Amino acid sequence: MAGDFNAVISLEEKRGGLARLDQSSNLLRDMIGSLFLIDVKPTNGVFTWNNRRCGGEAISERLDRFLVSCYWMDNRWITSSEILDWRGSDHWPVKLSITSYRVTKNPSFKFQLMWLRDLSLPDLMGDWWYEGMPDHGTAMYTFSKRLQHVKYRLKRWNKQCFGYLHVQKTAAQTRLDTITRQIRDHGLDSGMSEAESLALKELEEWELREEIFWKQKSCIDWLQEGDRNTAFFHNSVKARRDGNSLSSLVLTDGT
Repeated sequence: MAGDFNAVISLEEKRGGLARLDQSSNLLRDMIGSLFLIDVKPTNGVFTWNNRRCGGEAISERLDRFLVSCYWMDNRWITSSEILDWRGSDHWPVKLSITSYRVTKNPSFKFQLMWLRDLSLPDLMGDWWYEGMPDHGTAMYTFSKRLQHVKYRLKRWNKQCFGYLHVQKTAAQTRLDTITRQIRDHGLDSGMSEAESLALKELEEWELREEIFWKQKSCIDWLQEGDRNTAFFHNSVKARRDGNSLSSLVLTDGT
C-alpha cells in the first residue's frame, strides 16, 4: 500500500504549523496497527511535502509512505524506501527498494520462557550455579563466572531436552498417528488407550512450547497462551527484524 495519505503518524514527521495530531493522524495510526502493517521509513530524509512557503508560514510533513503487510515479509528480503530528487511538485517522489541482502549476526542469549515447562529446571539451575563457583576472585568476578557457567549449561540443556521444536513436534505427531492407526486396525484396549492418551499429551506439550517460544520472540504480549497462531508470531518477528537491518552506511561527505 503506497501513496499520499495526507496525514502524519507522529509529530516527528512534521515541522512548522500547529504541533498537534489531528483525527486523520489517529485514524492512520489505528489502521496501521489493526492491519499489522509496517511503515517503511525513508533512509535519506524525513519530509515528503511542503507548502512552498518560507519563514513562520513554512510547513513540512511526511505525507507519502509505503505500508507493507508483516505477512508479506520473508527472510530472503529487506525492504527500504528512499526520497528521490524534487521534480517541481510540492511532493517529493518516494522509491521502494527490495533486496535480498541481509546482515547476519550472532543472536544474543535469552532465557526462554518455554524452558519453565520443565519442572526440573529450578533444581538444575541451582546445581549449575554452585558448579560455576571459581576457586578465587572478587565477589563481582565470582558472580560473573557463575552466570557464565549457568548460561553455558542452559544452552547445552536446551539442545538436549528441547532441540528443534518443529522436529520434536513432528516426531510427537508421528508417534500419535502410529498409535491411532494401530487402534484403527486392531481395535482399542486398555494398553493402547493409555498409549494414545500419553502421546496426545506429549504432542500438546510440544505445541504449547512452540507457541510460547514464538510469542516471546515476537514481543507480543496481548495474545494469551492457548490461542495458537504461530504463523502470525513468526511473521511479526521477520517484520521487526527487517526494520532493524542496515543495508548501507552514509558518511558525512555523502558517500
